[in-house]
Amino acid sequence: MSRRIFVPTLHSIFSNANNRYNNALNRYRDYENRLPDYRIEEDEKSYSIEMDMPGVKKEDLEIGIKENILSISAKRKKMVKAENGESKEEVVSSYEQSFNISTKGIDVENIQANLNNGVLIVILPKKEELKYEKKIEVKGE
Repeated sequence: MSRRIFVPTLHSIFSNANNRYNNALNRYRDYENRLPDYRIEEDEKSYSIEMDMPGVKKEDLEIGIKENILSISAKRKKMVKAENGESKEEVVSSYEQSFNISTKGIDVENIQANLNNGVLIVILPKKEELKYEKKIEVKGE
C-alpha cells in the first residue's frame, strides 16, 4: 500500500527525466544529422578520407596531427549585417572529427589535403615497410 502513495511522484520524476532524455537524444540526432558524410578508402599506397564540406572555405578549415590523432575541424561562415549596417562574418556551423592513425603506418610528412567544390579529400600515404635481410655471423669454435 505504501507503494501507491509514491507512484504518482515517481511517475512524474521519471516522466520529467524521460522528457529530458528524449530532448537530449533529439538534440544529439540533430547534431548527428548535421555532421558531414565521410568515406575512408584504402589502396596499396595510401588511405584517403573524403568528406562533404559544403559552404566551407579553405581558410576556415584546419587539419593537423597530434600524438597520432588526425583532427579535421571546419567552420562555415556567412556574411550578416550588423545593427550599424556594416557586414560581418558569423559562424553558422562548425564541425570537428578525429581519426586515430597510430596503427596505420602513415607517412605523416607527406599527408595531402585538397578542398574542391565542397569536397575535402585527405590523402594519407602509407609508410614503406622496412625490410631487412642480413646474414648473421656465428662466432665461436
